Amino acid sequence: VFVGLPKSSSLTTEESVFRASGFGRVTAAGGGGNDRAYLADSAEDDIFVGNPSSSYLKSDNYFNAVRDFSFVSARASAGGYDTAQLIDSPGDDVFYGTPEFALLRNNVHQNRVAGFDRVLARSFGGEDIATFRDSSGDDIFVSSPTQSYLHDRANYFIEARRFSRVTAYASEGNDRAIARGSSGDDRFVSSPNMSFMRGDGYFN
Repeated sequence: VFVGLPKSSSLTTEESVFRASGFGRVTAAGGGGNDRAYLADSAEDDIFVGNPSSSYLKSDNYFNAVRDFSFVSARASAGGYDTAQLIDSPGDDVFYGTPEFALLRNNVHQNRVAGFDRVLARSFGGEDIATFRDSSGDDIFVSSPTQSYLHDRANYFIEARRFSRVTAYASEGNDRAIARGSSGDDRFVSSPNMSFMRGDGYFN
């Protein structure tokens, strides 16, 4: 288990505990198995970037990175305007985004973020699926063949790019949805409880 804080980190194994204090840059390498990493932000504007092989959380004053961990969790709670970018694997991945947390996972790896002001999930391959859940307030969902996002204008912004299938759920508030088609032949279907638009390579 690796725990990375700004200028203070630790790595715990079955036999030993390793600690680093005051270092500006720390990298932890997993050696296989069910390795887990927990990263926490600073009071500055922090950036998290995670993919299945490596992830890092940084600001201008620190850099904590992990490689080959099967589970990585990053939490933003100390302040600043914090952003996260989640990148998929070459296979089939699942993205789940809410105002409180978001995750991108496959069968062997998961990146999870919580408390970030802006989250971007990016799909570069595979039959990837994205699901959005709204807040208790008034939310806006916008979808197109290559980009979908959910936000409430002030507190959070969640975006998914190039996912094959995107679903957004509204449970509370006066929520709105905008569906945009492609330049090709699209189909839009609407009912009181559900609407969808589909075309070549996408289903929103």
